[in-house]
Amino acid sequence: MIPFPIEKLWQMAAEMGVTVVWYPNEFYQRGNYCETVDGPYIFLNPAIKSSTMRYRCTFAHELGHRATGVWSGNPAKDDERAYRWARKLLMPDWWLLPRIRWEPWEIAEEAGVYQEWVEARLRGLYVESRRMMV
Repeated sequence: MIPFPIEKLWQMAAEMGVTVVWYPNEFYQRGNYCETVDGPYIFLNPAIKSSTMRYRCTFAHELGHRATGVWSGNPAKDDERAYRWARKLLMPDWWLLPRIRWEPWEIAEEAGVYQEWVEARLRGLYVESRRMMV
């Protein structure tokens, strides 16, 4: 059961006032978020349509830039915030916790995300739980 289907990402983008545009061909990066005087835009590479995992992860990550709304001037830091937000969106606690003892690849397959995203999300849960214990 995929906890957050692609259709919901489109709905969320619309609710956030983000215009989503497909690049004209596959010679562009997977995705890009930018703010313009006309509002926020997400540009997506049409090649991501060939993999629902890539599509879901790329789109969620770009939405994460809008949702976190932080422009620190440090692209790596901004990217990590967007990734963290996207991982939590695509694998919310209510969905992930019952699967906590599964292998990361099994969770990734079930959620339709990269295994690396699952591993990062699990590390994040561990860090959060350690903070609550202190």
